[in-house]
Amino acid sequence: MPITGLTFDTARLHVRPLCDTDGELFSRLFCDADIMRFIGPPFTPERAAEKFRSTVDAAGPSTTLTAIERTTGHAIGICSLHATDQAPHLAETGMMVLPQFQKRGYVKECLTALVTQAFARLPVDEIRVRIAVAHPVAHRVAASIGFRRRSDLDAEAGRPDLHVWSISRGSWPTMISERGEADAGTHRLP
Repeated sequence: MPITGLTFDTARLHVRPLCDTDGELFSRLFCDADIMRFIGPPFTPERAAEKFRSTVDAAGPSTTLTAIERTTGHAIGICSLHATDQAPHLAETGMMVLPQFQKRGYVKECLTALVTQAFARLPVDEIRVRIAVAHPVAHRVAASIGFRRRSDLDAEAGRPDLHVWSISRGSWPTMISERGEADAGTHRLP
């Protein structure tokens, strides 16, 4: 399943594919021990540069996007959507945000729009996110978007310190309508 060309706006964010100008943002995110504490060991600057280059150059069943604050033009973080080898029509998502932009609701806003885009534009029937057991804020965000904890899939996460959350295409319109038409309308297709 090729995932390309995702660009969208939300009420406060412009989200576009990661590009060559995002190297500093990528390095700041992946080299920061506090940001990485729920993901894995922080990267060295060399490893971040190598990973950035391979991510920008990658084509195929994944995309990494840069979230930009619309009012200031500041890049606040990155999010991703990756097709998996586990099953057709299955994707995984996640997001990392710089510390000064955390606790502003940007993760919920961006991931809600990304899920909306994925279900509207791609042959995706289920989206999963793996969240560190010790990261209660991320668990609350996933639940508030409509993801459901899938303890039956935790072993598939590959690490005992992760929980798997999932949302299906069939439940997504229900979640959008429960949040209200105004919220759903902020995630418009280009």
